[in-house]
Order: sequence, then structure tokens, then C-alpha cells
Amino acid sequence: MVNELMGWAWAFSTMPYGDSWRERRRLFTKYFHPNNPSANIPQQTEFIHKMLVQLLDNPDDFMGITQRYAVAFGDITVNLCIFNRGFGGLALTMAYGLPIREHDDPYLALAEEAVHTVAAAVVPGAFLVDFMPFLKHIPEWVPGAGFQTTAKKYLEIQKRFRYEPFNAAVKNIVGVVSPGR
Repeated sequence: MVNELMGWAWAFSTMPYGDSWRERRRLFTKYFHPNNPSANIPQQTEFIHKMLVQLLDNPDDFMGITQRYAVAFGDITVNLCIFNRGFGGLALTMAYGLPIREHDDPYLALAEEAVHTVAAAVVPGAFLVDFMPFLKHIPEWVPGAGFQTTAKKYLEIQKRFRYEPFNAAVKNIVGVVSPGR
């Protein structure tokens, strides 16, 4: 259901091993290799400084502050989502160059929503279609095919997660390249 009905087949973490996977792995390791962390230090330092200042100003809001600076970017389990909350904003900034708001950031909220849809869908037994793939061809009006409606809703969230930050980054680049517009 995750790859076919929800549209996550493009994601590196859900791809089967093959040429497309190897190509993405090669690109990922080129830019995020553990032996070359210096390329990302400025963004990481900026995020840590912002987060520490906010924690000093308001230590009672620890969970809220760490949530703003993190959403599991690509991780699919709730535990990993909570653990990686401090890195989501950084991941979005590094991937798209987007500034992250201190409160109510729409891209972090969208990423968290997308992660939760995947987390809900990968639970074993959550959807019968995972065990009987032929069910994906059944129309959503057929009794018992409620997964089609859920998948359609999750697909829209996935599309927004995939394209909204990218389109915002393109808009920012166009604004930088042609300031006369």
C-alpha cells in the first residue's frame, strides 16, 4: 500500500534494491558521507544555536522546541520520529534551503503528517491489501475497500510533502536569480 497506493515508491527508504536505489544511494553518500561532515557544519551549527537559545529562554517548553527543530525526514516509525524531531528542520534546510519558523512551521507540520501516514500504513495487518495485492484493483465503493479512500487521502499528503518544499525552494532560487521580478 505504501509504495503503490500512497505513492512512496520514489523514496529512497522504500525502494527495492536495484539501479534506481543504487543511484540514489550514490547521490546521498556523495553529499552526506560520514567522512565529510564539514560540508553541513554551518547549517547544523545555526540550528543548534537557535535551539539552545530557545531552550535557555523557555526550558519548560523542551518538547515543543525540539519538535520545531525536528521531524523524521524519511523515517517511518513513531519512535524514530520522536527521536529525530531535532533533525527534521535541519534536514529540510539542508535539502531545500528553506528557513524554518520558530512556531507553526508549515513544512515541518507537513513532514510530520506525512511520516505519520506512513507509520500508520506500515503496521503489519493494518491493511488487507498488503497481504492480498490484487485488492488494490477493487473500486473504493466496494464494501471492505475503505483502504482505497485512506490511500487516496494519504497520497495527497505524500504529494504535498514531496512537492511543496521543492516548489518553495524553486521560488526562492528564482527570486535570488532574478531579483527584478
